[in-house]
Amino acid sequence: MARVEFRCSDIVKRKPIDEYPFATRDQVKRAYVLRGPTQLANYTFPHKWQSGEWRFYQPQWFGSYDWLEYSESKDAAFCLYCYLFFEPGKSEKIGSNVFAKFGYEKWKKALEKFDKHAAFIAHKNTREKCDDFMSQKKSVTRKIYKYDKEEQERYEIRLSSSLDVARFLIMQGEAFRGYNESCSSLNKGTYLELLDWYKGKVEVLKEAYDKGHKNCKMVSHRIQKDLTKACAEEVMVVIMDEIHGRKFSVLIDESRDVSIKEQMAMILRFVSDEGKVLERFVGLQHIERCTAAALKEAIVVVATASVERVFSAMSIIKTDLRNKMGDEWLNDMMICYTEKEIFRSISNKKIMKWFEEMKERRILIPEKIVITPNEE
Repeated sequence: MARVEFRCSDIVKRKPIDEYPFATRDQVKRAYVLRGPTQLANYTFPHKWQSGEWRFYQPQWFGSYDWLEYSESKDAAFCLYCYLFFEPGKSEKIGSNVFAKFGYEKWKKALEKFDKHAAFIAHKNTREKCDDFMSQKKSVTRKIYKYDKEEQERYEIRLSSSLDVARFLIMQGEAFRGYNESCSSLNKGTYLELLDWYKGKVEVLKEAYDKGHKNCKMVSHRIQKDLTKACAEEVMVVIMDEIHGRKFSVLIDESRDVSIKEQMAMILRFVSDEGKVLERFVGLQHIERCTAAALKEAIVVVATASVERVFSAMSIIKTDLRNKMGDEWLNDMMICYTEKEIFRSISNKKIMKWFEEMKERRILIPEKIVITPNEE
């Protein structure tokens, strides 16, 4: 699933949930729930002539309704939970269907309609569905597997050690996998070899792997990719918080990697509260052709030192020996490797929390992760 599908902030421009393939629908829902509703900051809402007065959407409404989303293209209010979990064909009244599909645009009685929607049974049902969907401990899948607290603690140790190894390799731009990763191999690849070295130095870690469930070792290729994606998503959260409604410019440039793929890098340039000009790398996108049609509406800017730094990093991460690396994994590694300063500042607990919420996990960390202000 391409990252761009999760990055559409305007609900009107999003694809309806029921149009996604069934196999990826839960992944899309989870991504939107983690990102939260689109609530614009420092935005000038357009005025409309309604009921004899000029009226407009009031930004303070976001603070009163945590489900409220605003569409710039339609100048209308929507409900995130109803967009994700409302069942088509239900009531057409001023309930979930209106806030999920059409949007509400009459600002004179907006608060009254918002309150009615919040009390509407279909809306309450969608909120409950969302809570159950994100609460893995209530899922039917997890009820099949019951683990004691000791096994959950061993799982946390395994997950933490796997993340430590993944973070080290990402920071160094090193390959994860080996040609032969079987138990009899003398060189199973950097990731597994480093993990084995780690287990040999830390007795508690070795015990967690030896006594833990063999089908939940947290070392598979999918786990490696999920950990890398969780790291990249947390870096993106920090970058988006830095921008937080500020004006920014977009720098775009393209280059060909070692697998002869045209890759387009995008960097955001903005001014911080301290008056410093910052440039943050936000993504790498494979493009079929370097034409105006292929780039669509992207404005190509003259390459800067930051863009050149990104392509230099790409040549380190994707080499002749690693020229089959998938675009999504390359993109995730590039974000973390390029924005090392941000990546270093993010705690393991934040990344593990994101990792667990990305999809259904067979085991979860025993207690809910609480992020203290010191870890922000």
